[in-house]
Amino acid sequence: MRYVTSLVQKFVPGKKLRPAVRDLAVPAEVSRPAMPVIPAWPADREPNFVAWWQYNHRNGRGLVDWVRHRFIEPAPHVVYVLRLGEPTAVYVGITNDLPQRMRAHARSAFTETRDEAGELLAINLEPNKVWIMRHGLDRVENGRAVPEATIDCPDRLVAMLVEVNVSCILAAAGFAVFGQWLDNLCPGAEWSEPVPYWDRNTIRTEAALVA
Repeated sequence: MRYVTSLVQKFVPGKKLRPAVRDLAVPAEVSRPAMPVIPAWPADREPNFVAWWQYNHRNGRGLVDWVRHRFIEPAPHVVYVLRLGEPTAVYVGITNDLPQRMRAHARSAFTETRDEAGELLAINLEPNKVWIMRHGLDRVENGRAVPEATIDCPDRLVAMLVEVNVSCILAAAGFAVFGQWLDNLCPGAEWSEPVPYWDRNTIRTEAALVA
């Protein structure tokens, strides 16, 4: 069952979607699986460079980003978990501006466009927006999505590593997760079969339980 129903709009080429966001919540009587414990990042803990290199070396900027985000331009980030309208679906993301990101997610939840035949369209939308558009949100208040959990991180680099860990925890607990692939921290990931663009962030429970 999907809650926080989207505003269905007719697709008009070249017209920007402007969904009407309103406050809604999944009814309290709806059964939802318990959320596992999401650990905080200890204030005195340093990130593991080997883990970071395995995660980010393929774009050629692993060392550059380590120096930039850890020493030159450290900026606090938040890792957040959104419970979605479908009880077993969640979204894991990072941001340095949580209020703005929650407003954007609320707009995604209320954006749904269909063609003349009634088929769902995803026009110029990133996969993360489509995931929320498809599954809805558990709760929207004051025009913003309400996160189920947040983790404060000292910089973007730490947040990216924590995002992988949180995605793994949720997937192992049986949730369908839009976050980061489990094999992103596996040295052999670059030899695995390529993941389709629209599916690259979707973690399936079966794969998570194997890990």
